[in-house]
Amino acid sequence: ASKADFGSGILYAGSYGMMGAAILAARGALRAGVGKLTVNSPKCGYQIMQSSVPEALFRHNRGEINIIDIHPERDFSAIAVGPGIGTNELTVKAVEDFLASINQPVILDADALNCISRRPSMLDYLPPRSILTPHAGEFDRIFGSHPTASTRLLKAIEAAAHYNVVIVLKGHYTQTVWPDGSVLVNSSGTEALATAGSGDVLTGLMAGLMAQKMPPEYAAVAAVYIHGLAGKIAAASNGIAGTTSEDIADALGPAIQSLTEQQQKR
Repeated sequence: ASKADFGSGILYAGSYGMMGAAILAARGALRAGVGKLTVNSPKCGYQIMQSSVPEALFRHNRGEINIIDIHPERDFSAIAVGPGIGTNELTVKAVEDFLASINQPVILDADALNCISRRPSMLDYLPPRSILTPHAGEFDRIFGSHPTASTRLLKAIEAAAHYNVVIVLKGHYTQTVWPDGSVLVNSSGTEALATAGSGDVLTGLMAGLMAQKMPPEYAAVAAVYIHGLAGKIAAASNGIAGTTSEDIADALGPAIQSLTEQQQKR
């Protein structure tokens, strides 16, 4: 095998003061086993990314401190947008133009979702089978306030079917909603995952799996489960309070390996 056999992914991530999100997402994708990873960030992120994640290619965006255009220069197996990109008006416009032009499933997380909440009409542009990964606050900013987790889940089921997308409702028991109405409740995880940047790692992990030709529906479920397992592995070494998102990213390899070994024993 060569790296070309394990897909190519691109992350649109980071902005001035938020380059950590891009680093963590990139580490998540690389630890997932993606063959080649490109990170597209504002020009201000060049030295940060090249020194922090040397395994990833860096492509500078036209923006100096914010992402102002999202136009993949070639075909990628997986595209993820959102970690740390902010909600600058030019960034919101870039997300809108991107969604109106892309014709493959994409992963939308964090500030990509916040950009959509600024212009809900973008929902009509979502490519079929794309993955949205909101926590409760992000979900409610897009789809309206919900008094309970149950009403939020019902709305997610409705929205996933209407827009033909996968929605990952992040929370205590993360629920992945497929367009056909299926709801898969995650059984792994630990409170150690409740740390800054944890979601960025998950986004990268998801992109890494999709890059390796895993269908979006399965990539979403598998990434959530592996992420939870990695959190437990990281907490075993660092303690629940002492676990950081870097620790979670570093534990992704052992988490995937443990699942592979279990499968081989069967």
